[in-house]
Amino acid sequence: MDIQDYIQLFNSKKEAYDSLIGYLETISDSEISMELLNRQPNWTEIFRSEIEQDINRSFPLIVRYSKEPEIFLTNNKIEVHTIQKSVENFDYIMSLLFNKEVRGGNSLYRLFQYSQLMAKVMEKSSLKNNSELKWETARMLLDFEYAYLRIKEIHSPTILGISATFENWTSAELKKHKKDINKKLLEYNKIYDKVSEKTDEGEIVKLELNKIATKFGLL
Repeated sequence: MDIQDYIQLFNSKKEAYDSLIGYLETISDSEISMELLNRQPNWTEIFRSEIEQDINRSFPLIVRYSKEPEIFLTNNKIEVHTIQKSVENFDYIMSLLFNKEVRGGNSLYRLFQYSQLMAKVMEKSSLKNNSELKWETARMLLDFEYAYLRIKEIHSPTILGISATFENWTSAELKKHKKDINKKLLEYNKIYDKVSEKTDEGEIVKLELNKIATKFGLL
């Protein structure tokens, strides 16, 4: 059954949308039938008008169950708590990634999606100066880089330029998260020092990390 067939089961498109959203809110990732959600056109295209009128309820579900959630960032007023709710299972996915018994094949890619979504969020003028979101973005970007390095035993391409994440941080924000950033850099470097000889970009990556350390007064 595709989305259009699904809509025909209801008295109106709005009723179909409410039913689908209600269903998605009650299930886990493992229970969802991706066959329905991956059909083209995607459910987010069909229900775009309904989604935009209900954006702070629907956005966390768009993040979980669609391929391009960032298209809804442009012209919609999304609240901070909605963004936070949208990425709240990042840490859970991270824990699965390092559990060999339950490790999912797409966990690393999902971490990448979440971290890149947060980077897109910080491009919105209404959100980019929010201190909580600045930290969440930085934390998730660095955690993804650590996860990639630990799993692949080589740095990811996205680490080059990551120091730009901290360009508009205030002195108070830098001071508040100095210990956290130091811990994450130490964790990353502990592994990277062992594998950096595998790449010609080793010194470039270390320079990038040193830019962050310098920004936080760690060097």
